Amino acid sequence: HSWVTQRQYCGCPIRNNIITKKNVNIINTVLSVALRSFSSGTSGVGISMPSSPTSSWERGAKMVKNTDTTNQYLEHIRDTHDPTMHIKTIEDELKGTMGKALGKQGEKILANLRGMEQELKDYETLLETLTICNPKVIECAKRYNDFREKAKVARWELLVHRQAIGFIVNNHKH
Repeated sequence: HSWVTQRQYCGCPIRNNIITKKNVNIINTVLSVALRSFSSGTSGVGISMPSSPTSSWERGAKMVKNTDTTNQYLEHIRDTHDPTMHIKTIEDELKGTMGKALGKQGEKILANLRGMEQELKDYETLLETLTICNPKVIECAKRYNDFREKAKVARWELLVHRQAIGFIVNNHKH
């Protein structure tokens, strides 16, 4: 018997959704074969049911089941170079760089302290011969104060460097 009639509209994308007599014969044949094989249990034209869903780790495990991890090139590199030694070398270079930065910051503080000491000596020497209101004495006091401010900033920078490197104990003791 016929499932569809000629020129009947359906949801199939065959010739602008209009079924011709030729297409009706093809569709009827396919449907009758599918119904016969489905009802009789034969596998002529079978309907495959979707497989049970698998999780992503199961699919990944199936993909990497029999992988070969040997690689002559990598084995040669591993025999020639020890990665732990490279990491140790990099760590040593990094520690050396951090130590130099701390040393330079310490030198900056000491240079400003030496400048303060020199200006203090000059100030005391000037006071022996001049009055405190003399412009030379006032300039000497201003230079001393400038060195003092620079030393305070350099000390703050040293604390920041120490904390950045990881020294967090006894940073604020004088």
